[in-house]
Amino acid sequence: MVDQQQRIVRFRERLEADPASGVFVPLADLMAAAGDIEGALAVLKEGLARNPRSIPARVVLGRTLLLAGQRDEAREVLREVLLADPQNLVARHLLAEDCRERGDWSGAIIHLEQLTQINPGEVRWVQALAEARARRADAAGETEDEGTPQAAAARDEDAGFATMTMVEIYLAQGYRQQAIDALRRILETEPEREDALRKLDELLRDQEKEQEQAASPEPEPPAAPPPAPEQVARARESREDRALKRAADKARFAAWIDKIRRNGEPGS
Repeated sequence: MVDQQQRIVRFRERLEADPASGVFVPLADLMAAAGDIEGALAVLKEGLARNPRSIPARVVLGRTLLLAGQRDEAREVLREVLLADPQNLVARHLLAEDCRERGDWSGAIIHLEQLTQINPGEVRWVQALAEARARRADAAGETEDEGTPQAAAARDEDAGFATMTMVEIYLAQGYRQQAIDALRRILETEPEREDALRKLDELLRDQEKEQEQAASPEPEPPAAPPPAPEQVARARESREDRALKRAADKARFAAWIDKIRRNGEPGS
């Protein structure tokens, strides 16, 4: 099996052969994993100068900045990734872990809820979400089941503002079904929430209209009206005139060829 250093050498050679290649992303990731954080950041900076829209490069940059202890810069980079790609699991997981390490349980819950929505089969995220909720409740001196104003406010923060923000991000990126799913999740806990109800109703009506339009057959174009008799007559005369002209031209050409054969020179 090729070890880590051999892979780094191989990727570096490929990058030197083609500086515009996207191989700088796995190269930087391997360098960071091997402990060369500064070298990885330098490779990423140079690679992003050539490939500024590379989402994988920005994810690796965020992870490398976290390893370097530059947490504010890392969070900014990873949040920009989510604006461009709301379903990027790696970026959201990195942000969730950053919140957990800092004890920001409300922030962790926001990201973990989104992770469990996108991939509900991932057990570790379900467990991490339950832990984060319990930790936040412990920090507030309450339990999740208590109906205190503080607990209600915290639930409103997670299921309300943060999720509605993600709804808008989903819609801005064209992910309408994800936005609908997020709105339904809000309404499971807050069925009277008017802003979510209005938005869900609007999206479902738009979806229904599109489905109806897709199901309706395309109308056939109207048949062209038959040509008027005078148009038919003119067309017939035109065809006959063209036929006569072609016949006369052929006759003149044949006579011209015959005269050349007889006299050895063209004449008129």
